[in-house]
Amino acid sequence: MAKVIENPRQLILTHAREILSEKGYSQLTMRGVATACGIALGTIYNYFPNKNDLMVEMMSDYWKTFQSEVDLILGGSGSFSKKLQGIYHSLEGFVGIFRVEWLKPELYQAEEVMGSSRGRKFQAIEMLAARLAKWMEVEGIRFKVMSSREAAAFVVMNFLAMIQTPLVDYTVLEEVILSLLEEEGRGSAN
Repeated sequence: MAKVIENPRQLILTHAREILSEKGYSQLTMRGVATACGIALGTIYNYFPNKNDLMVEMMSDYWKTFQSEVDLILGGSGSFSKKLQGIYHSLEGFVGIFRVEWLKPELYQAEEVMGSSRGRKFQAIEMLAARLAKWMEVEGIRFKVMSSREAAAFVVMNFLAMIQTPLVDYTVLEEVILSLLEEEGRGSAN
């Protein structure tokens, strides 16, 4: 009789995350995940046709957690600066887990992954920018030379660039962002 596994998808993701964090992307194999889970290799392929699909799913799960953190940061107390800093550090934690994978061309070169992975990545970034823009509008935070949507996209893309290639200290970017605020439109920026 076949072994019944409670929530096999979650079991697979949990063990895949452990392998990724302990051994890295190059050591993450479908066979290794199956062994860690104590299930047949074919069962893994029923849920994730290949390693790239497994990675995309792990990144999506972590992104959902990150989005919840952003909601808590924006809904909490504190200045605009403190909230930006909180979002930056939370995003830094997310990207830190997947930095190498985000930059690996093989994750995006396969045609079947290109659409779903890259599309999800950019869709998630756009959703973060939209969430930040909406929050800035509600709080009355306005910028001198750009709309809330453009400002949010500017912030998010610069956060990502700084995290992936840390050539500038966070405080420098924060000063640039704050210098772009309209004095009368600072809302809860201070």
